[in-house]
Amino acid sequence: MTDNVAMVLVLGISAVCLFSFLAVAAWSNARYRERRAYYRNDAIKKLAEMQGSVSEPVLELLRKALEPEPVRWPPQAVEQEREAFYRNESMKRIAQEGPGALELELLRQREMRAELRRQQGMRMGGWILVAVGGSLVMFLRGMITEAPVYWVGMIPLSIGVIVLAYGYSRRADGRVGMAA
Repeated sequence: MTDNVAMVLVLGISAVCLFSFLAVAAWSNARYRERRAYYRNDAIKKLAEMQGSVSEPVLELLRKALEPEPVRWPPQAVEQEREAFYRNESMKRIAQEGPGALELELLRQREMRAELRRQQGMRMGGWILVAVGGSLVMFLRGMITEAPVYWVGMIPLSIGVIVLAYGYSRRADGRVGMAA
């Protein structure tokens, strides 16, 4: 009887924790998307207020700002929000002073560095998963010899291989394909 009560209690608390986490994650993701939309609309408004003809690099930046953002996990949102803020401030300065080739080149270089950091993060995560999976295979094979439970280690190992392949296949411009 007490085993059943303990099991129901553990499952109930686990369910409450899981759904609380999901609610907070959804709320923070909604706030992140709202801020992204605000920064994007503000940059578009500043570009629309520019006097005279708009150069092609500025139009390219505007087209890129209008592309929908992929869904990202909330821990990355702080860095991306900061990048969006600085990009927005740069766009405001360009709109006030006129488009300068130097500012546009700096924006492009900043985006390339951010993409390089993302690539390196994907590669590092892949190598960590491969190491964890390989270690788990070796540990379980040495500990439990009567049943082939060591195959469980293949799960993080194979996910690590997939993450590594994806990290090495991203191009410098952010598209997926063979790295140039």
